[in-house]
Amino acid sequence: RLWAAARQSIMPKLTIGFDNRHNCTVTGYGHSLFRINLRDDSVALAWSPSHEEYMTEGVQSIDGIKSDSAKDHILWVSSSSACKVWALDVRYKAAKVVVTWSLPSLCDDLGVNHNVSGVFGPGTLFNQPLPTQIQNDRQKPLAMITVKKAPGSSVLGLHNFPSSLPRFQTRPLESAGFQDLPASHCSTTSIARSRAFALADVSERLFYVGVASLRCPSSTALRKRDLLQLGYDVPPAYITYVLTMNSMGDIFCHSLLECNAEEETKA
Repeated sequence: RLWAAARQSIMPKLTIGFDNRHNCTVTGYGHSLFRINLRDDSVALAWSPSHEEYMTEGVQSIDGIKSDSAKDHILWVSSSSACKVWALDVRYKAAKVVVTWSLPSLCDDLGVNHNVSGVFGPGTLFNQPLPTQIQNDRQKPLAMITVKKAPGSSVLGLHNFPSSLPRFQTRPLESAGFQDLPASHCSTTSIARSRAFALADVSERLFYVGVASLRCPSSTALRKRDLLQLGYDVPPAYITYVLTMNSMGDIFCHSLLECNAEEETKA
């Protein structure tokens, strides 16, 4: 299966004053998610961000698609116009939303002045740290790292799945840096976590063109004595290095320690 972001052949006609109310920004030509079947060369609509937001088709647009590295049935989709990132279950004819994140995208909103690509944005870069060879780690959902390609983007987004999905087909809540409840109170929680990290170089003349990540033992960055001084009951075993490159060819690195979510965040 192949996935594509495209515009439907028949689009609804917007009112005359729609563009004027949005500061003359071209809108109403948003892209939706389409499934391409190579067996019979057919194309079918799989999901629409506009319908998800209860809006007219074309108002919202997809600017990034990424297949999950561990789960074949999970597809990540982003939208700069809606300021959201979705994890979709594509096993159904019409893809279903599993988790929604919005806090990192809202931290890197369009602002007053739109860039050259308008409200839909020039695209979003996705990257997932590869799982380790440990069986328990391979069964855990992988976090997703996002960076917008728009000039002036200032946020590196990190999106984590909740410990478990809620019952009765409701949507998980989202929290920034949420601490899981201790196992004595509740074995699992259905709260998705997200974090926003500041990018090193931000300018209206620069944009980011690449992102990569390396998951390594924490001993590659800190000595055992330093890890024990962090104050955690169990020292972090892994660290993720996130590399970003801008249009000038400069490469920056964020070092993110992987800590136990059930423990309180240390200062």
